[in-house]
Amino acid sequence: MKSKFIVVEGLDGSGKTTICNYIKKIFEIFNIKIIITREPGGTPLNEKIRHIIKKKNKNEIISDKAELLMFYALRAQSLEYVIKPSLKKGLCVISDRHDLSTYAYQGYNIKNKKIIKKISSYVLDKVKPDITLFLDIDPKISINRIIKRGKLDRIEKKSLKFFTKVRKRYLKIIKKDKKKIKIINTNKSIHKVKKEIKILLLKWLLKNIK
Repeated sequence: MKSKFIVVEGLDGSGKTTICNYIKKIFEIFNIKIIITREPGGTPLNEKIRHIIKKKNKNEIISDKAELLMFYALRAQSLEYVIKPSLKKGLCVISDRHDLSTYAYQGYNIKNKKIIKKISSYVLDKVKPDITLFLDIDPKISINRIIKRGKLDRIEKKSLKFFTKVRKRYLKIIKKDKKKIKIINTNKSIHKVKKEIKILLLKWLLKNIK
């Protein structure tokens, strides 16, 4: 099978990290070489900046425009040094979040949505996911899961209203690309979620293995 780019999206607390690791196990059954990365993050530099973005700073608030540009700067770095090189080597790549997250999260506050599209086009340079799994979760359940995890970062501390609007933005965008973006209901048990994802991916793999 040729190298594939798989993205896992969703609200905080939807189970993205767990599912990324589970997808890796499924691919390994077929002896497909695969790596996992995340956004923001993925490189030593990106991980350092991730900490800055996620941490709430009482002395200086990150502006909406600055946040948008910071996420795209990190994405550019990740594409250049992790995603593109891995795909060229024939590896499959799983990314915990990617461009769809920016449209949903940062697009919440950026009035001029066209600017996001322009920056996105420049940074991605035609690199697109072969398939995206959107882990759909009720924002109330999402917040409860986040709280149970312990210490919350700057974004995780956002209100229920914020996460509700982010989810709506996700779903609105997904309606335009249902072929490559699959919705997975993650309000149910992790066992049922994994079973649904396994069936979906096995069908997808059978179509793509040559």
